[in-house]
Amino acid sequence: MTDTLTLCPHRCVIEVTPRVLGLPLTRARLRARDGELTDSISITVEAASLKTPLLGRALRGHKGLSTNRYPTIAFQAERAGDDFTGTVRVRQTDCVLTLHTKTITIDKDTVIIWGRGRIGRSQPRTRRLNLPARLLGRRKLHVEIAAEFTR
Repeated sequence: MTDTLTLCPHRCVIEVTPRVLGLPLTRARLRARDGELTDSISITVEAASLKTPLLGRALRGHKGLSTNRYPTIAFQAERAGDDFTGTVRVRQTDCVLTLHTKTITIDKDTVIIWGRGRIGRSQPRTRRLNLPARLLGRRKLHVEIAAEFTR
C-alpha cells in the first residue's frame, strides 16, 4: 500500500483493558483525533477523551495522564505483514506496541483495520503518579482498535 489514507475519527474505537488472571479490571475508551495509513500507521489520540468507570478523573488528572500538560497520545508503527509494530508515546514515555491486525478493504477508497495487542509494563516515574496510574502502569494493557481510513 503506497497511497496515503486518512483516519475517519468518528469511525475509530480504541479500547484499553488492564487484566488480572485474564479477567478485565476495567475498560477505557479513547477518541482518536487524526491519523494516516500507508505502509505505516500513525494515530493521535486526545488524552482527555479517556472514559472509564470510576477512575476517569484520577487517570486524566495531573498525577495521571496529565492531560493539560500532555494533551495527546501518539501511536506510530511500521507494517510487518499483517502486524504493525511501533511505539505509543504517553507523557514523554515510549511503550512498545505490536498490533496483530486484520485489514478489510471495503472499496478502492475505504479500508478498515481491526487489531489487538498488548503494551508491556512501562517504567514511568512512579513517584509523580497517583495510586491508580501507578498500578495500571505496572500491568500489561490490552489494546483493541477498529478504525476506518479513506482517501
